[in-house]
Amino acid sequence: MPLWQALHRPLRRGLEHHIQPIETNKFYIYLQFLKTWGIEHAVFIVLERTADEQLALAMPGPPDRDLILLQRGMRLIAPHIQRAMRVSYGLADARLRVAGAESLLNLGHVAVLALISNLAVVSHNDKAEKLLSQGLFAVHEMRVLFSDVKAQQKISKLAVAVAPSCAAFRIAGPEGVDYAVLAMTIRPQREPVMGGWAQGATVLVSITTPHPTPLIEVDRLRAWFDLTAAEARLAAALTAGKTLKVYAEERAVSVEAARFLLKGVFRKTGAGSQAQLVTLINNAPKG
Repeated sequence: MPLWQALHRPLRRGLEHHIQPIETNKFYIYLQFLKTWGIEHAVFIVLERTADEQLALAMPGPPDRDLILLQRGMRLIAPHIQRAMRVSYGLADARLRVAGAESLLNLGHVAVLALISNLAVVSHNDKAEKLLSQGLFAVHEMRVLFSDVKAQQKISKLAVAVAPSCAAFRIAGPEGVDYAVLAMTIRPQREPVMGGWAQGATVLVSITTPHPTPLIEVDRLRAWFDLTAAEARLAAALTAGKTLKVYAEERAVSVEAARFLLKGVFRKTGAGSQAQLVTLINNAPKG
């Protein structure tokens, strides 16, 4: 039976709707592809169809035999190939989604840790890696260990909480800076694997990564202008060239809260603008 006749023979009904004979010009396929290799008989089955193209499986058969057995074999193998293709597409889609999420997290202003209930790390962004190198926390046997004992206790308690809950607190970090921490439980993530389930994140931890303000500068401003610690940190940040918006993002507070804090700084220093405030601070005694 010639190729162009074999391709017209219908496959058994009941297969998945996209397992069907290829609908391209059969004679063209024969002349441009199969005849080149001396193939006279073949069965084509479409495995994947898009708007512009088709992916098909071609199985040549001996020219002196009928194609019925070959067609039967194709009906058996095609669904397995299609399932493998769907798994492959699914994994590729998952990898692309993960890559996009990681890129977005790395563009943010906070360090992010995704943990399971025993505080083992599932994933993290680049800023969390930086805090790890600075010693704000350590990772031992894949578990997060904060250098601040109270912070570790709060995270551990949160991780085993039954009801959805969250915790917000500060950690004293290196170089005299405070890090604002927000931790929350999320719906347990898990995926089926062979032999059981793979456990995903149950706790998300975000840590602000402020630009370090030396304690000596904060103390100097507090003493000279009678500022609070929060007001002195804001004044030092503005003197270093930061905007109010950037300071608010780094301290994990709203811009309105930062503006309210700035009013207190203006009142105590006598400055009428941020530019005047910077001048007053630069002219203040350095000792």
